[in-house]
Amino acid sequence: MGSFIQYDQTAQSPYYNYWQNNTEHEVWFEDARSIQAKLLLAKEYGLRGISVWNIMQYFPQLWMVLNALFEIEKICG
Repeated sequence: MGSFIQYDQTAQSPYYNYWQNNTEHEVWFEDARSIQAKLLLAKEYGLRGISVWNIMQYFPQLWMVLNALFEIEKICG
């Protein structure tokens, strides 16, 4: 049987559980809702910037939400 994605309202993040070798695993990950919650929290606290570390897989929802909430300014060294 497959796993069902759930959404934790307190953590503002999706997750799912699965069993392997008699051990339950819990996997938390990002989606557009969780990214938006984090970015709005940064905005609420008046942070002047954020940093993103994305390993191995392009995450288009991140950039769509980021561009919708903020004016992106590229600063060259």
